[in-house]
Amino acid sequence: MNEVVPMKIIASALLLAASLAAPAAAAQYIVAGTEQLLRDMPADVADFITRADSCVHWMGEPAWDPKRAANIRRVIDELRCEKLREEEKKLAARYVAEDKVLQVLKKVEEDYLP
Repeated sequence: MNEVVPMKIIASALLLAASLAAPAAAAQYIVAGTEQLLRDMPADVADFITRADSCVHWMGEPAWDPKRAANIRRVIDELRCEKLREEEKKLAARYVAEDKVLQVLKKVEEDYLP
């Protein structure tokens, strides 16, 4: 007896098998070098950098219809993208004596912030 297996089932099975067999992938960042900037940073600075990278992504997304535009706006609001510059200044003040942190914050300011 010949049975035809729908392609969606086959594709799902292959994806599941590949995900179980493959090692966990590294996080994907929008701005090149983000992963290196995160190294050895305090947790609050690392969170700030990750949020800034996410803001770069969402602020560059095309809004081809009102529903998508609303979704993009919601995510940007949740990420508090408009507050990044203010938060960068607060972090710089908090870590004023830590040159490595200040260098990273300066790089984020130059490459990520709107």
